[in-house]
Amino acid sequence: MALSALTRDWPFEPAVIAALAIIALLYWLGFRATQRDGGSAQRLRWWHAVFFALGLLALLVALDSPLDTRGAHSLLEHMRGQVLLALVAPPLLLLGQPFRAFWRALPARARAGSLAWAIRHPVAYRVARGAAGTLLQPWLGLLLATAMFWIALLPALLEAELTRGGVQALVNGLLLATALLFWAQVIVPAPLHSRLGYPARIVYVILNGMQASVGGAFFMFSPLPFYAYYVRHGNGASIAAALVDQHLAGAAMDMAGVTIFALAVTALLALWLIEDDREGKREVAALATARHQ
Repeated sequence: MALSALTRDWPFEPAVIAALAIIALLYWLGFRATQRDGGSAQRLRWWHAVFFALGLLALLVALDSPLDTRGAHSLLEHMRGQVLLALVAPPLLLLGQPFRAFWRALPARARAGSLAWAIRHPVAYRVARGAAGTLLQPWLGLLLATAMFWIALLPALLEAELTRGGVQALVNGLLLATALLFWAQVIVPAPLHSRLGYPARIVYVILNGMQASVGGAFFMFSPLPFYAYYVRHGNGASIAAALVDQHLAGAAMDMAGVTIFALAVTALLALWLIEDDREGKREVAALATARHQ
């Protein structure tokens, strides 16, 4: 009975499944290529593949699972999907070092051709690199992620999402893209370079985490339902049921945001201490070498 209910609620969207399957295949090909003929510094480790697989799983659950289907009748389920898209999947995908894997997944001729094109067209290459550099500015990543977070909560847009598949795909895509821009400043996968030191990254993460807490508190303590759609179409189809659902959605958003950002800050603090320790050891070694000379 439970299995039949799960199968009934599962959307089985061919486009989503095909896209995730292609991404997984490209990553696997690139991963294998780094193991086969890459230097030790270029090889992807098994934990990179695990992180990336978990990121794809989070995307699958958010975009093509009963969670997505039930989001049409429950704000709590809808917000769980948004959390997966904005806070869970992006850092996991970036921890998998995807750019290195996708680059190595390309045939050698295609890689050589792209490098030759950059050499033959230096102006176009500089323009493209400049555009990418602008897009990867930390302030822009924070601004876009924050703006998209709040835009996705607008009642009119949320109702359009739940009633029009095209709008939902667009909003989900923008949420994921802006979240990747934000998390790329925190995790910095190769070949990107760090624009923020560890203290700045910690502040950066806290600033974004605050908005999740504010959004969660807004839903938890609102005396009236914010979304008329869930009053009409939610489980129970009443103001009281919609309000309870909204309070639960706010609690879930707040708890998820606090947990994920606390983990991120803890990891950044640990990495900062490790780097500081290594820097201290290098300075001691340099002083010892200078004394011997």
